[in-house]
Amino acid sequence: MYRYDSDTWKVTAVHGAAPEYAEYAQQGVKQPGPETVVARVARTKQIVHIADLAASKGYAQRDPLVVKAVIISNLCSVKRPVALQTAVLDLLLVERF
Repeated sequence: MYRYDSDTWKVTAVHGAAPEYAEYAQQGVKQPGPETVVARVARTKQIVHIADLAASKGYAQRDPLVVKAVIISNLCSVKRPVALQTAVLDLLLVERF
C-alpha cells in the first residue's frame, strides 16, 4: 500500500512482495512518470490494471520505475485508489510475481 505524503508516494505496508521490490519501493516515488500505474491512478482516480508491464507504454518509454518493476519480475499490476473527495491519498497494490 502506498500513501501520498507531501510530494512522495511512500510504501506503508508490504506483504508477499519480492524482497528486491519491497526494498526499492521503500525509497518512495517522487514525481512518477505519466505512464506509471501510480501516476495513472492519481490522474484518473480509478482502478488501473496492467496485465504485462513489459508490454506497457511506460516500459517502452523506459520509465525507471516501470523498468525496475519489470526487472524484478513484477509483470502484473493492479492498483486501486483510496480517495477522499477529489484527492487520492492511498493506493492498494496487488501484484503477481
